[in-house]
Amino acid sequence: MKILSQIKNSIRSKEFYFFLLISIVNVIPAISYKFHPTLDGPSHLYNTNIINHLLFDHKGQLSDFFVFNKIPVPNWTGHFLLSLLTLFLPAFLAEKVFLVLFLIGLSFSFRALIKSLSPNNVLLSYLIFPFTYSFLFYFGFYSFIIGVVFIFITLTYWLRNQDNYSIKHITVLGLLLIITYFSHLFVFLVLLMVIGLQTFTKAIINLFNSKAFIKEILGMSKSLMKLLFVSIIPLILLYYYLHAYPMTGEKHYLKPSDMTEFMTRIKPITGYTFNDERHATLALFKLFFVLFLVAVLIRIVSIKTPLYLTRKKKILSAIKQSFELSDFILFAAMIMLILFYTMPDFQGDAGFFSARICYLFYLLLISWIAVQKFPKWICFITIFISLFYSYRLNDIRKAKLVELNKFAIQINNSSKLIKPNSVVLPVDYSNYFNMLHYSNYLGIDKPIVVLENYECNENWFPLSWNEIKHPHSPKGITSGEQIVSYWFLDNPNSIKVDYIFLLENAYNLNDSSLLAFKSKISKNYSIIDSSSNFFLLYQLNRDTLTKIL
Repeated sequence: MKILSQIKNSIRSKEFYFFLLISIVNVIPAISYKFHPTLDGPSHLYNTNIINHLLFDHKGQLSDFFVFNKIPVPNWTGHFLLSLLTLFLPAFLAEKVFLVLFLIGLSFSFRALIKSLSPNNVLLSYLIFPFTYSFLFYFGFYSFIIGVVFIFITLTYWLRNQDNYSIKHITVLGLLLIITYFSHLFVFLVLLMVIGLQTFTKAIINLFNSKAFIKEILGMSKSLMKLLFVSIIPLILLYYYLHAYPMTGEKHYLKPSDMTEFMTRIKPITGYTFNDERHATLALFKLFFVLFLVAVLIRIVSIKTPLYLTRKKKILSAIKQSFELSDFILFAAMIMLILFYTMPDFQGDAGFFSARICYLFYLLLISWIAVQKFPKWICFITIFISLFYSYRLNDIRKAKLVELNKFAIQINNSSKLIKPNSVVLPVDYSNYFNMLHYSNYLGIDKPIVVLENYECNENWFPLSWNEIKHPHSPKGITSGEQIVSYWFLDNPNSIKVDYIFLLENAYNLNDSSLLAFKSKISKNYSIIDSSSNFFLLYQLNRDTLTKIL
């Protein structure tokens, strides 16, 4: 017996190092380029630079344009971590460290949850790797994806200490819930829902196997009261936030065909090349679907009822054997599925609900699958398929990332020509959706006011426009032509713009509106950077500056 135990421990130890190796290999795409381009990533880097300057450089130009949001908004965690990292690292390295922390954190927090629920099922923790680089990752929803990591961390901590009522435990659990709230509001609510379902499921299963009805109800009530107590601070903050910024605006729903594609093609784990990734994501969908069916079949086959029982007792016995404590995760996944088909994709300026909900549905589904009892050969096949398609997806995205990284580097290099504390007006005629906020790469390394700052236009980010010093801020204005009209050409309250950053593309160089704009600004601005074929950097002429002053 001792020899068998030693062999098992040796295998488990080697398996852990293999998981660690795969986790390290998995971060390579995130650190292979100077920038790992995402849609909102440049804006998050820029705003973390602003945060540090507001905290430590009160006399700078940035404080004239930006202030901290007065409301403790639930989108601080990503910005806080990046701000902390950029205190001693260049912005591009700080982002790399941040992404590595997320990728490693997601992998190991998922594995920790699986070990807490079913210690012998760690082999299926490899199911997480296709979900590390997701749609939400490539869109730069940093606080949301960090919040997902804290779902796994907090849920694992709850499972291991559910019956612990010590001050230390209460304090740690409360801090985890507060961090989750400050990561993302919806993620926080999902976490509370999952913990509540776990508590309820545990009580129901115990009631099946115990006649102490009152004792089990009191135990469940005690756990729920503890959860409410440790959640009181984030719940108050949630009420305060929703009272200050109620969700309003027109609702937009996905078409039924789009919803089906979201599910069957697992769109939340795609990157910038959805069409190229369809084959891989469909294969993963089939894998998860088959695993789900096999798990249900194994559960049904394992139900055994003694022949001597009455029909009523046989049914009751079958029901008892049909459910396990880990099924609370499946119940949570079903709730997410219902929300996916009932909630809007957008409401007002808030959006991508469908992608977030679908992503959380699949994370909960694979969590449930990973703790079911499968033969070892199924586990090894699952590991191989998961890792193969995880690699395949990253390989497909490589060409697009190389291209976007080149653009990001060119823009960032152009910032060397911009003097600190200058005001830069980005004007976008390119229609490159992927580079919607790439102008923010100009301001990630030095104090520069970039007037395209979508975060300050919204209510759920740490920074806002300083409307006291600049009451005519461009709040709600993001398109190129609107910004030009508001800030520079027609607005009598416009400010001095030191530089104009013009994005264009090879297909609209002869566009009449673009040519008219270039002609208009050429009277007061001169081109100082034309090294790229997709943007131009203009600087205000000295004689024009003299007239303004």
